[in-house]
Amino acid sequence: MTAYILDGYNVIRSVDLLATGPLRDQRDRLLRFVEDRRPQGNAEVIVIFDGRADVSGPRWGGPTRVIYSDGEADPHLKRLVDERQN
Repeated sequence: MTAYILDGYNVIRSVDLLATGPLRDQRDRLLRFVEDRRPQGNAEVIVIFDGRADVSGPRWGGPTRVIYSDGEADPHLKRLVDERQN
């Protein structure tokens, strides 16, 4: 199955519309965009954010898989990509 793995904060910082207001609102806007518009079709979407989930508020309830890295997201991104190549 195809999966899109996104570094959430990199995407947010790249899109002015997403990068305004409180951080939690920025994350929610990104996740709502992905779920409402489904630019990925039916492919799985995984969004990784640097940091801890308890700082961000409640867990995301939609179909997009959200991971909080509890540190830098890059090692988690690499691991997920490597797992899907096998």
